[in-house]
Amino acid sequence: NDAFEFEAWVVCWDYHDAGGTVLYSGGDDGFLCGWDLRVSDSTPVLRRRYDSGVTSMQSNPHRPHQLAVGSYDESLTVW
Repeated sequence: NDAFEFEAWVVCWDYHDAGGTVLYSGGDDGFLCGWDLRVSDSTPVLRRRYDSGVTSMQSNPHRPHQLAVGSYDESLTVW
């Protein structure tokens, strides 16, 4: 699909989604994408742009709907 202009680097599942249908991915082009496979398997439901590549992410096991995202510019964002 066309969610990323360059390579996707990282993916993680939403910790609180027992059905395994919500996941997040990040790439070299600086995009963070959120996917809900119940809606579509080819169009992200969330798309945010960072200044540099998204290198890491983790769904918070203690707080639903919270995601930590690290990028190549050494920043950390909590959504």
